Amino acid sequence: MPSVQTRKDAQRCGRLEFCYLCGESIAAQQSNSEHVVAKKTFAVADREPALVLPAHVDCNAEKAAHDERLAQLVQASRGEYPSRRAQKVDIQPLQCENLPHPITGVRSVQDEVVWMWVQGFHAALYGEYLPRGTRLKAVSLPFTRAAHVGQRLWEIEPSNNPWLLREIVLRNRFTRSTDSVLLNNGRVRYECVWIQLEDGRWGCVFFLVVAGLELLVNPEVGGTGFTAGFYKPVAGRPRCASKHSPLVFSIMPSLTA
Repeated sequence: MPSVQTRKDAQRCGRLEFCYLCGESIAAQQSNSEHVVAKKTFAVADREPALVLPAHVDCNAEKAAHDERLAQLVQASRGEYPSRRAQKVDIQPLQCENLPHPITGVRSVQDEVVWMWVQGFHAALYGEYLPRGTRLKAVSLPFTRAAHVGQRLWEIEPSNNPWLLREIVLRNRFTRSTDSVLLNNGRVRYECVWIQLEDGRWGCVFFLVVAGLELLVNPEVGGTGFTAGFYKPVAGRPRCASKHSPLVFSIMPSLTA
């Protein structure tokens, strides 16, 4: 049951010999050690212990713009706001056709940065590269989504899938069958479990909470407040990864935090 929960654990992960974002040797290009979840996401008191992994400078530069947007969203939940010149988040009033009044929306918050985080968590837990181009994958962000249909903006009805994925992880947490990353003074919690599918291959179900994002969910339009997802890498289940427990039991609502 691999886990990364202490400063010592995080330091051990920082000795990987490949870039966690592209998988190439860390000696092949100019490189640096980079925070998987951007340091600015957290208050000063919550910046350690952090997951810092080797990454090529060019690879991390691409990730940095996405990181900055999500970091500014979490900072807003603490009442911290960048100057107008430094602002990266495009916040606008939006009128969805299937909602009665305008809501405050954020444009261009993409799944891609979450996948880069998952790449980092996978590398830290299993010491191997998770290809960014993994084809069979899905992720649900904490927010309700909206999309343009023609010239109109419509709220996308929430799916039950994030809650089902979360329940799979929670059930396995209670049987000690999850792999986990718990860092930044408890502000980052990532848990996952590996499930064998009907075709015999293995897939990973994960549940992620980055504290602060849940405060930005608008209760009038919904949202989960957490991130959940699934991926099915070509390489299959890492040898040390935890397997799904077949036990079935009820989960009390008070035990699901």
